[in-house]
Amino acid sequence: MYSPVFKVINIEKSPNKFVYPEYKLGVIQKTNIPSVINLHDAISHHIALIGVTGSGKSFLAREMIKELMQDTKIICVDFTREYAEKFKNLQTYKFDNKNKDEINNFMQSVEKICIFELPSIANTKDVLTQTQSFIELVFEYAKNKQTKQRICLVLEEAHTIVPETSFLGDLGDYGSSKALVNKMGQVTLQSRKYGVGLMVIGQRTANISKTILTQCNTMICFQAFDDTNFNFLGNYIGKDLAISLPSLKKYHAVVSGKAIKSNLPLIVDITRNELNKNVNE
Repeated sequence: MYSPVFKVINIEKSPNKFVYPEYKLGVIQKTNIPSVINLHDAISHHIALIGVTGSGKSFLAREMIKELMQDTKIICVDFTREYAEKFKNLQTYKFDNKNKDEINNFMQSVEKICIFELPSIANTKDVLTQTQSFIELVFEYAKNKQTKQRICLVLEEAHTIVPETSFLGDLGDYGSSKALVNKMGQVTLQSRKYGVGLMVIGQRTANISKTILTQCNTMICFQAFDDTNFNFLGNYIGKDLAISLPSLKKYHAVVSGKAIKSNLPLIVDITRNELNKNVNE
């Protein structure tokens, strides 16, 4: 008691590299102190990246995915076709239907990443139905496989994949969306036993299933403006940091949760020198 407390701005020797599955997200704001995440914990206990378009969440997600490819099968569920473009220099495996053999072929191949794409998106009901079938096949494979294998499901624009059902009730898709969310709820609740984890990426917490979001033990919160985000994320990062989200700079985020090497939420600067050259690299 009454001992002096000193603020640490910088540390003389900050390691530039960390041993996988540890990964340097960036540095604590206005310091050179690294903020580190354990990627195995992030995926096994599920992680969410939330923020407005252009805030840096998809860039960081792709960086983490590239690291995870060392020992994890990555399945990107992405209807924007963004991942097919961003990973064009890597070997990818595209699913265009719900063929069980394609799941098995990818899982048994040397390839580390694949992209699930629908052959066509006729309407919301078709999207939800086909996605549900695909996720069921992945979960079935994980339950029945002979050897343990890490699997990461990346849900880009998560509101189109695991929507909050109240947002679709007036579109006639309530039954389909509820079935999908129930299936995804089963994955999140039981997936640790089978090595399946989620990376949920979205702009607003309001239209993403709370069944899914509440299972995410690690949160990376970028700039946001709506009250629903503040109220929901305040439970993870505290109300004071939640109301500061609108003022976050680009490529800055509040990080918190099991996979973060800190007992308290932190504001982290994830800016990279490479970003100034080409944000898409």
